[in-house]
This record gives sequence, structure tokens and C-alpha cells, in this order.
Amino acid sequence: MATQEVEQLLEQFALATRQSIADLAAEMRREAVETRRHVDETAVETRRYVDESAAETRRHVDETAVETRRYVDESAVETRRHVDETVVETRRYVDESAVETRRYVDESSTETRRHFDVVAEGLRKDVRLVAEQVLAVDEKLDRSASEIRREMAEGFTEVKSMIRLSYSELDRRLRSLEDVVLALQARVERLEAA
Repeated sequence: MATQEVEQLLEQFALATRQSIADLAAEMRREAVETRRHVDETAVETRRYVDESAAETRRHVDETAVETRRYVDESAVETRRHVDETVVETRRYVDESAVETRRYVDESSTETRRHFDVVAEGLRKDVRLVAEQVLAVDEKLDRSASEIRREMAEGFTEVKSMIRLSYSELDRRLRSLEDVVLALQARVERLEAA
């Protein structure tokens, strides 16, 4: 229970107690009025009797008033004592609840920290494993890229060699043809000149 709720309950209890006391006082007033009215109604008929028993009636009224006052005073004291006990009990309950709540929060936060530490350690291991795998893949890619570059270089070297051979062969054949053409031109010129 929150402190505000306890205070509201105590305030409601105090209001109810005050109302009960006020109701009792009103009832006592009504009884006194009723008694007076009854005395007044019967006064005409019993004037003589009342005169004779006036002392006894006064004594009885005084005793009743004293008893009523004592009853109201005892009720007020009992009510105050009960309210005080209730307040003390409520405060103790609130204090115990607060201590228990703090303990629960402390235990929960400790357990939560422990859980997060375990999860974080697991994540660290997973991250390390992924990093190692990335490095392994990176090294494998580097090896593959190096091998591909070497194969391409060898292939280019072979292609260049083949092109050189083909070019040399074409050049030789072209020169041979040029020589043949020159020889034929020389022959044609000789034949024309002759």
C-alpha cells in the first residue's frame, strides 16, 4: 500500500470516528430532548410526584450525564488508541514492504547483471568466432586472388608469346611475299623491257 493510500484510509477512519461521535452526541441530545419533552408532558399530571422525586430525578439525570460523558470520553480514548495502533501498524507494514521491495529490486538487479554478463560473454565468443571465420575467408580469398592473378599472368605471358610467334611468322611470310612481289615486279619489268 502506498503512503498516500494509508493516509487516505486513516483520514477516512478519523472522519468515520468523528461522525460516530457526532452521531452519538446527537443521539444523546435527542434522548435528552426526548426526556425533557416526556418530563414536560407528564409534568402537569405528575407535578406533585415530580416535586417529590425531583431530587431523585436530578440525581439520576446527573448520573446519566456523568455516565454518558464517561462513555463518550472512553469511546474517544479507545478510538484514539485504535487509530494510533492502526497508524503504527500501517507504518510498520509500509516500512516492511519498502524493505522487502528494495531487497527484491537489489536481488533482481544483481540477477539481471549476472544474466547480462553471461549473455555478453556469449556474444563476445560469437563475435570472436565470426572474426576468426572472416579472417579465414579473407585469407582464402587472398590466396584465391593471388592464384588467379598468377594464372592470368601466365596466361597473358603465353598469349603474348603466341602473339609474338604469330606476329613473327606473319612478318616472315609478309616479307617473303614482298620478296616474291618484288621479284615478280622485276620480272614483269624485264619482260616489258625486252
